[in-house]
Amino acid sequence: MGGQLKRMIVGAAPLSTKTHEAISAIFNVTLQVGYGLTETCASATCMDQDEKKTGHTGGPNLSVLLKLEDWMEGGYLVSDKPNPRGEIIVGGPSVAKGYYKQSKEVNSDFFEEHGQRWFRTGDIGEINSEGCLKIIDRKKGLVKL
Repeated sequence: MGGQLKRMIVGAAPLSTKTHEAISAIFNVTLQVGYGLTETCASATCMDQDEKKTGHTGGPNLSVLLKLEDWMEGGYLVSDKPNPRGEIIVGGPSVAKGYYKQSKEVNSDFFEEHGQRWFRTGDIGEINSEGCLKIIDRKKGLVKL
């Protein structure tokens, strides 16, 4: 990398603490982990550049609303202690209007509440005491062709 690389930002599947620390050490860089989906214009959360703790994807980005909803079947509840857990719901102006020519999916995944557009991600998250999101499970089964 020529010694010029200072920071890496990654997002996709949850990144383990072990992998996070290894990549940071190997490349001698700050590694920021983010979370988002195509339906939320990619980045919904991202770690701060000076974050020292690993195992999470940071807090919500500017103009992104984030909340959790209970998933009773999976045993994840917003009332869980010590940290709330549930399906990750993303809201705000970055949320897509829906899927092209797929009204059934639009009706189940996208909704409006108090004039705000929201998207049910199908991912299960936990919010820690600092307000950072950790991806802990998946509700939806995805098959992309």
